[in-house]
Amino acid sequence: MPELYIITGANGAGKSSIGATFLPIDIRSNYVVFDGDKLYMQKQRVLWESGMRAIKEAKKVAFAFVVETFEKLVEEALRTNDNFVYEGHFTNDATWDIPVRFKENGYKIHLIF
Repeated sequence: MPELYIITGANGAGKSSIGATFLPIDIRSNYVVFDGDKLYMQKQRVLWESGMRAIKEAKKVAFAFVVETFEKLVEEALRTNDNFVYEGHFTNDATWDIPVRFKENGYKIHLIF
């Protein structure tokens, strides 16, 4: 049975710095934790370095990039019935859509808080 691991918690709780240490060793060794916040900052930096100086536009482009990347990775995991790991925030009802999709596809869900 494939598994979904979600590392969640308040800002500053250590999701990025120590969250992965709570994953089983085989998951930690073979999967990268999707960190949308980190990817967002990296994309903004790339846009800045490429000459984009409109901050609002850079934020908009970076956000769209993160959403698109995440959606592609989710689709790939579901299509291949593979494990998936991400950092997530549960700030509204819509944020539960991803775990529900995985559950409907037979995944075992692990929420690490």
